[in-house]
Amino acid sequence: MMRKNLLKLSGAAVALAMLLAGCAGSPAAQSASSAQPASAPESSAQSAPASSGGQPAKITLGTYNGTCEAPLYAGIENGTFKKYGFDVSLVNINANTLKEGLASGKIQGAQISAGMFKAIEQGLDIKLTNGIHTGCIEGVVPKGSPIKSVKDLKGKTIGIDSIGGVPQVLLSIDLGKAGIDPKAGVQWRVYPQAQLEQAMEKGEIDAFAAWDPYGALAVNSGKAVKIFGNSDKDTYCCYVGVSGAYAQKNP
Repeated sequence: MMRKNLLKLSGAAVALAMLLAGCAGSPAAQSASSAQPASAPESSAQSAPASSGGQPAKITLGTYNGTCEAPLYAGIENGTFKKYGFDVSLVNINANTLKEGLASGKIQGAQISAGMFKAIEQGLDIKLTNGIHTGCIEGVVPKGSPIKSVKDLKGKTIGIDSIGGVPQVLLSIDLGKAGIDPKAGVQWRVYPQAQLEQAMEKGEIDAFAAWDPYGALAVNSGKAVKIFGNSDKDTYCCYVGVSGAYAQKNP
């Protein structure tokens, strides 16, 4: 029952994401929302998990404080979590503290990306309960650049936040589709995400791919144009991840 309500909750969060446009636009949010209902019958809420005494079940979730997590905060403020029987506490995390937090039991879950898949393959005990949405990553070039699409990136230098990170992986897929070898056909240069726009302005890189809101900020400033976005309806970028121990205890 706990897992079913988490799934329903993720569907409600996606509905909020469509309203807030927290990630990269309504088409992506709509495709994600089709995977789960945006709301549930009242009986589902009545059967939500509760601790002894009929109180909401306490759960601690990790947060990166990212744009894509806007539905999480909206769900707390609007009472969506309480509706489904959860008393949520938030803890700030990064990729490393997420692993430690889940392993130690300090947190029971978080919104995760495909960047965690390798750690899961290597034994990190996380259960994916649902995909949330697409469209969290954008690739941009300077306004007026001769680069008009991914196929024009051949021989160019692309800024990213980490080697092997999700922005690089997803852009590499599109490079391959365009006939460009992502290893030999382009150069990758790593920067903190907050410095990518400045690096592009200085001419150190020809383009960059990053999590929201960095690409959108560059575009909205009038200094950049979007050429890439992972809005494929069949490819989620974010997932609901719950610790294996918590999932086993609350099937």
